[in-house]
Order: sequence, then C-alpha cells, then structure tokens
Amino acid sequence: MHLEEAIERLQQIVLDIENKQLPLHEIMSLHEEGQKLVNLSESLLKEASKKLEVKQVAVDSQPIQGNVTQPAPDNAPSDNDEISLF
Repeated sequence: MHLEEAIERLQQIVLDIENKQLPLHEIMSLHEEGQKLVNLSESLLKEASKKLEVKQVAVDSQPIQGNVTQPAPDNAPSDNDEISLF
C-alpha cells in the first residue's frame, strides 16, 4: 500500500466514526485498522526520509567542478572602490 492510499483510508475511517452511528465493536475494529495504517504510514515516511538523506549526502559529497574563486573579505576593496589617501 502506498502512503497516499493509507492516508485516504484513514480519512475515510475518521469520517465513518464521526458521522455514522456504529456499534462499539465496529468502532473498535476501525480504530484497530486505523492504528495499523498510522504505523504503516510512519514506516513509509521514515523509509522515504532515509532515502532522501542518502541522496543528500551523495549530492553534498560530489566534488566541485571548474574554477572556484575565493570570495573577497568584506573589508577588502573591490575593483570599483576608490581608495583615497588624502
């Protein structure tokens, strides 16, 4: 089951519990199903998060290609600044 499907089913469970006059055993059954879907959703999100972290580390560890210039310090004059001794 995909995350979107789990969320959709959870929304339906909430609506059913809120809007229908259900016997207690059905409410308990829906609650149990909902808890399983919450656990599944959390697991899917953790898995996706780990994959994103691995990809970010891979991107961050790529060497920089081309010429890299160091930025000038904030107090260093640039080519456009005029320097006056008097």
